[in-house]
Amino acid sequence: MKNTVLGLIALLALVACGSDAAPAPAPAAKGLAESHWMATVTGTPRGVIDVIKNAADGESVLVDGRVGGTADIFVPGRATFLIADLALKDCYDMADECKQPWDYCCEDPAALQKGTLAVEFHDAAKVRACDVRGFHNLDHGRDVSVQGVIKRSASGSIVLVASAVNVRPGHAK
Repeated sequence: MKNTVLGLIALLALVACGSDAAPAPAPAAKGLAESHWMATVTGTPRGVIDVIKNAADGESVLVDGRVGGTADIFVPGRATFLIADLALKDCYDMADECKQPWDYCCEDPAALQKGTLAVEFHDAAKVRACDVRGFHNLDHGRDVSVQGVIKRSASGSIVLVASAVNVRPGHAK
């Protein structure tokens, strides 16, 4: 009995001391903080196409759009999504049965490229590690207003670094 108790104590001491293995990474936060919710849209929102063509790097903008533009709009574990200009035609209103109406497969690809904008929520200089889908019903096909700052890269890509979003009822599926 004494040997069994000593063996158990030795085993518990080894477990308590841990191992040389690296600690597991912290899980991503579940979603955005409520401070990113814009309950009321104040100001005059601009369209996605207008912002892409005319907004300067570092300019603060309010943009109206619809969540969509590709088959994969949301990136799990990253606070990012795409919005398309409201003038573009998604497939929600088409007579045929489209399995992914948010991908704008019925729209001209050149027009779609000029009319979609990446939206990112950042912590410091990097994209937040959390999911945004479901935040105040943020989902495929929803109409949104997003407040943020335009970031243009030397290669010509453009991102809206968002500070707040307002989600309206739409075609969510």
